[in-house]
Amino acid sequence: MKKVASILNPCPSLGGDDGLAARTLFSHQDHADRHSPFLRLNYAAPTHYSPHSRRRKVHGSAQRGFETVTLVYQGELEYRDSTGQSGILEPGDVHWLSAASGLLYQARHSEQFARQGGPWEMVQLWVNLPARAKSRAPSQQHLSKTQIPVRALPEESGTIRVIAGQYQEQPGAAHHHSPLLLWDIQIKAGHQACFQVPEGWNSSLLVLNGAVQVNQQTLARPSQVVLLEQEGQHIALEAHNDTRLLLLGGEPINEPVQAYGPFVMNTQQEITQALADFDQGRFGCLG
Repeated sequence: MKKVASILNPCPSLGGDDGLAARTLFSHQDHADRHSPFLRLNYAAPTHYSPHSRRRKVHGSAQRGFETVTLVYQGELEYRDSTGQSGILEPGDVHWLSAASGLLYQARHSEQFARQGGPWEMVQLWVNLPARAKSRAPSQQHLSKTQIPVRALPEESGTIRVIAGQYQEQPGAAHHHSPLLLWDIQIKAGHQACFQVPEGWNSSLLVLNGAVQVNQQTLARPSQVVLLEQEGQHIALEAHNDTRLLLLGGEPINEPVQAYGPFVMNTQQEITQALADFDQGRFGCLG
């Protein structure tokens, strides 16, 4: 089994863009080699927002060299970018944006959600791109809830949504540039489930709700991240309550990481060029 390396506890809630409460649970600024190909994990735990005329901004910046993966669990999110793509994410939808050579991106509460208010919950991941893919044209995948395969876990213990990577014989919905997996898992209280992640891959678990025993050694609770060792392949989970969690796994890219804000490249020279391109308007405009 993959042993538990450490538990990351949530920091105090931080004000995100436009006053939205969110937490960065890990980032490439702290032991990047332990998370690769994932760079950052942000989690907005369930929060109720009152009706408001202002549409709160979730994220907005220039990006280059990585992918932003957004999972909406509650609420609605409207996004747009400088390539002309736009849309609204509803609960269960996933947006997989590959900034690659660079774009401007903005996400905020949809007009309807802002007007009506209600519960809000989302996860946002930054996924690094290998050097060969950083210069490609930007692209995006809007994966609606119905496009993401759902499979029953053995012995009726729960379900798994295969967002990326392959679970048994079921391929995930998303296309990606390096070997990885992203599974949205629900396990019923008192049930067990076992998953396999390749030897040598980085892997971690984000508990969204409930409580789960990991490999019979560690109890994890909501908003905690369980980091696992690269050695071994199997992860055994036992749910103490009805539990929902996100399982991340990936083959380390093993390339240098140079980052400056939302620019993630391999060399300082590439960062300097990204800043120059942004200053000269080469990322386009949002209109």
